[in-house]
Amino acid sequence: MAVPLNDFKTTMTTMFWVGEQADAENAYIPNHESYWDKDWLASFGGVDDPWHRNGHWPAGFAPKENPFYVALPYGEFAEQNQLKAEASDIPWYRPGLDPLLKNRWVEIRYNGRSCYAQWQDVGPCGEDDFGFVFGDADVPLNTFDAEAGLDLSPAVWHHLGMTDNALPRFHKFAPNVVGFSGYNGRGIAPGTVFGRTLAEHILGRIGEADLPLPLTALSEPSFRALKEIWYEAGAQVAHFADARF
Repeated sequence: MAVPLNDFKTTMTTMFWVGEQADAENAYIPNHESYWDKDWLASFGGVDDPWHRNGHWPAGFAPKENPFYVALPYGEFAEQNQLKAEASDIPWYRPGLDPLLKNRWVEIRYNGRSCYAQWQDVGPCGEDDFGFVFGDADVPLNTFDAEAGLDLSPAVWHHLGMTDNALPRFHKFAPNVVGFSGYNGRGIAPGTVFGRTLAEHILGRIGEADLPLPLTALSEPSFRALKEIWYEAGAQVAHFADARF
């Protein structure tokens, strides 16, 4: 039985992206194709590289599809593209509705912020977890690693401010080349204060020892860091189901 459409669930969460290579961190599942699109990489327009960004978009190209996307661990098809028996219990199901799940809008909440994204793939590590996605199960069936129940794209991850440790950081890239990061989701004030502080530092008025944050070494963040967030695939976003990017 499906849960009421306005209910939220909490789940451990990981990042994934179009064009992601298979490795031990993603159970050796490549993401050049999706559950619904065997040419997902080409359809998107390139690799949605989480380390090279132009704002919320990947750097170097304009994506042909919405960069705000998610994966949930249920797919509606059985063998030979027949609908699974329980698919008729999906709250918005009606005969002939196509697509039934792809492109559906999902709301994700984390740390006081909210983001809407489209359902574009199935996972993490499962496609038969109807009870968690639509039913009354509190935890996903996934037993891989930390048993995540939701995958987020880099755009969603960055918009929600899901850094490795949720703390701002100060980096020195070269002499007089410095920067702060990791404070998205905290309002305008931190950016204003940090910007003024950087200017004072560059002008020689504030030394490194007097900066509000310690100097930290540059490193590629582990976007596999797990987060506890809320998601909803509910009634209030159902009217977006046929929207196209």
